[in-house]
Amino acid sequence: MRKIIYLILSTVILTTLVGCQNSAKPKDANNQIKIEKKTKTVKITPLKVENDHDLKNDQIISIKYKIKNISKKKTVVAASDFIIKSGESYYYMGEGINFAKTIKAHQSVTGTGYYKIPKELKKFTLMFHPVDSKENAQWKLKLKE
Repeated sequence: MRKIIYLILSTVILTTLVGCQNSAKPKDANNQIKIEKKTKTVKITPLKVENDHDLKNDQIISIKYKIKNISKKKTVVAASDFIIKSGESYYYMGEGINFAKTIKAHQSVTGTGYYKIPKELKKFTLMFHPVDSKENAQWKLKLKE
């Protein structure tokens, strides 16, 4: 009888803990900011997305990245390895001091990329797709309103 009571209590406690853990951090499927994605050589986390400044019909947004080299040799990652996609339109690195860094094995860096997109664009897909590699990762991101 004691074993049954312990089993029921354990189940109730585990269910409660898992339920509390999931409700503490709601996930927004349209904003994967701070979600780490992994490729064969790097782990990338977009940390912050914001409007840097407005132009006449466009805006320059900045995206701050944390990138960790998980390979055994150095690798180069740059803002130009990231593309913004919205529908059938693609937007590439824009004006600003964009990062390009050589990352030693098992080291992490942060850097900011700047991208020119239409003013009305608030939700988009960020794609990591280096020209000289088959690696890729994607995030659904949105600008703060």
